[in-house]
Amino acid sequence: LTAILLDVFGNILVLAICRKSDRIKLDKTSIIIIRNLSVADIGYAIYMAAVLVNILVGEDLFDKRWCAVLLYTGYCFVSADVYLLCFLNINKLATLRSPLRAKLDLPCTVVSLSLSF
Repeated sequence: LTAILLDVFGNILVLAICRKSDRIKLDKTSIIIIRNLSVADIGYAIYMAAVLVNILVGEDLFDKRWCAVLLYTGYCFVSADVYLLCFLNINKLATLRSPLRAKLDLPCTVVSLSLSF
C-alpha cells in the first residue's frame, strides 16, 4: 500500500515539475515522454491498488468482465511503460549522435515515436 501511494505521489510530483519545464534542461521531446511515462505509472498504480484490494478481501470483488478489463488495462499500462522507456532511450541516443540537430528541437521525433507506438 505504501509503494502504491509513493508511486502516485512521486509521479504527480514529476508531472508538476515537468509542467514548469523551463527550469529543466531537457529537450521538449524528453519532457513529453517523461510526462507520458508518469501518467502510465499512475495508471498502473491504480490497477495495482484494485488488485491489492481484491487480494486483501480474499474473494473476487469483480465479475469476469471487470476482471478482463483490469487485466487488459494492467497489460496496456505496463506495455506503455516499457515502450516509453525505449522511446526515451532512443531520444537520448539521437541527441548524443547529433547534438546540433537536437538543439533545433524538431517535433518530427515525437510524431515518428508516436506513430511507431
